[in-house]
Amino acid sequence: MTSTVVRFGGGIRSVGELERDHVTDVSVLGTGLMGSAIARSLLSAGRSVTVWNRTAARALLLGSQGASVASTVTDALDASPLAIVVVSDTNAARKVLGVLGEHSRRLDLVNLTTGSMADAEALAAFARTNDVLTLEGTVVAFPAEVGGAHARVMFSGSQDVWERHRETLVILGGGSEHISSRPGAVRALNNANECFFIPALVSMMEAAAYGKAAGVSEALVMRSLREGIRKLAEYCDYAAPKLANDEHATEMATIEAWLGGAARSAESMKTFGFDARLISAAEATLEYARDNGEGPSDITSVYRSELSAARARVRSAEK
Repeated sequence: MTSTVVRFGGGIRSVGELERDHVTDVSVLGTGLMGSAIARSLLSAGRSVTVWNRTAARALLLGSQGASVASTVTDALDASPLAIVVVSDTNAARKVLGVLGEHSRRLDLVNLTTGSMADAEALAAFARTNDVLTLEGTVVAFPAEVGGAHARVMFSGSQDVWERHRETLVILGGGSEHISSRPGAVRALNNANECFFIPALVSMMEAAAYGKAAGVSEALVMRSLREGIRKLAEYCDYAAPKLANDEHATEMATIEAWLGGAARSAESMKTFGFDARLISAAEATLEYARDNGEGPSDITSVYRSELSAARARVRSAEK
């Protein structure tokens, strides 16, 4: 058999040697910003790491920092008992993991590539056909925060994989946890987070632009928003039991009151030339809740009206 040569940490090992012994603790496939941050955090914690990247030059920098560099995906998978995949998208992950049937030893797989619930379920099924168990994960942190006490990686999928590699996986974030045995659960959580954070960040920039046009400095807008975000964090604790119990009476602001505020803000923005797309979308959602009988209720009742509407659409589509 021809032996493929792989470069590991300045040394040379053949695939034949790799089949006899795992060379490193963890393999990281994909060394973009997030993958590189993950590899560095593992190295800093004393784990031995093999890295692979489609564009090899990106992996070589990590090689100079102590990682072993594999020349092929198969070599990277064979190098460690645990492989973490962090590539650009689901299609890239499918291409990378198409070689699962070629790896030579037991392997557990963690996929941190973003994708849909269906993608997660399909990958888990494909991996099982190749005797590989999987965890799906989502990183709730920016690359610079990975490995810190406040970073979190949420995992779902094989409980066995989580238990085998918990000590390694919690290195990526002090708040990391396993939330479900369903592979797609963490993808649903990630999508829910994006439904909130992406509009929130865009509306933050829109608010700053409106403030500037209206004669209020960006710094003052940001200071005011910081206080609002603090209150929003407190509101999560207020809202959670209301959602769980589907109880939406309020002694604070009603849907009608919030709707009035949204309409006033949208109109003010428009006088300064803004389309006010985000606040207008919120206004439309509040109008829908009001028109479905939630006018006197807490803003948490938007949860009830939106969930009811979504379920009705699904039932209609299934007919």
